[in-house]
Amino acid sequence: MHPHELAEIARRVGKPLPCSPEDRQTINAIRRQPGLALDCLVDLMAPERRVLVFKVFRDQLSVRQVKKAIISRPDTAIVFIRRRPIDTYVSHRKAGRINKWVKVDTTQMKVEIDPRKYLRWWRQTTAWYRGLEAACWSMGKPFHEMTYEEDIAASPVTGARRFCDILEECGLEPFALPEDDPELGLTRQDRTDDVRARMANWPEFERHLSARRSLDKAFEAIPHFQPSRLDRLRRSLLS
Repeated sequence: MHPHELAEIARRVGKPLPCSPEDRQTINAIRRQPGLALDCLVDLMAPERRVLVFKVFRDQLSVRQVKKAIISRPDTAIVFIRRRPIDTYVSHRKAGRINKWVKVDTTQMKVEIDPRKYLRWWRQTTAWYRGLEAACWSMGKPFHEMTYEEDIAASPVTGARRFCDILEECGLEPFALPEDDPELGLTRQDRTDDVRARMANWPEFERHLSARRSLDKAFEAIPHFQPSRLDRLRRSLLS
């Protein structure tokens, strides 16, 4: 976010905030009132700008916050991007260790993964994804699905085109992609394809999950929400 946007958020919050997107006080203020932050960004959009694109992770906003501040808005399009769980977790651990999330090469770094902490993260992440899908379903909010492996990592152009297709489905006029930059400025932080080579303790990690018949929780996609008969009954009563 730009300094003038942060300054406006501070004005609306009613207290001074450091005009830096990296400042913890500013981050906390935005996370407490994400709806206010979105209203501010929309109000300050340049006339020639057509869309705001942002991503939200589980440790940033709760299901309740996303439902109230994002899903409920009529001007939002929801896209769920799933990635193989163990790749997501290792990438997050690497970035967290050096506290850098963009424009950094972590290929040579190996991290040790605690299998118990990983399984706890998997359960919490699954609950978050399914909770958000359930919120969309119960509110009648359409959502779209993509995968990191097929839509993002395979080709940046493919991912960008997929996003454009979704926006066009929402009623925006067609987008033109730049033809002189096939990578669209995107580079992977970790160039190692095999996740086992990114971990310092893969054999121990694999044994622990295998002993608990949970190795699928490393390689299979996060499960989707499936409405039960009770869910359907509740929605019909509220409609």
